[in-house]
Amino acid sequence: MVARLDNLAPAWHIPAGTAALLAALPQAQPFLDLTIPRVSEHAAALASQLACFGPVEHHGTPYMTLTVGDAAAMTTQLLARGIRVRDCTSYGLPRRVRLSTRLPQDNAALQAALHSLRETGQFDG
Repeated sequence: MVARLDNLAPAWHIPAGTAALLAALPQAQPFLDLTIPRVSEHAAALASQLACFGPVEHHGTPYMTLTVGDAAAMTTQLLARGIRVRDCTSYGLPRRVRLSTRLPQDNAALQAALHSLRETGQFDG
């Protein structure tokens, strides 16, 4: 009986980078144990802080959406201030931007930019 080489191949393949990440996960557990709750806390705080600007959709992930009026315009205005958010128009939500929590100082910069845009009449959320 002759063994076929293709029978020795795994049923599915993963990219080398993904394989390296999966191999490193057991050693990364202490980092993850510290980081995941911190990210959760920062996201909940940011969602709460953004509520003064309009409706926030947040379901416990690091991501949330904020109603801003014209999402395309808001994305452009924030990017001009060095802040990246995602215009949700392609998701059928032209009045929302999607953003993720970052470090507290970055979250504060986002809030400051939104306050500034509101004061200058460029925020219609």
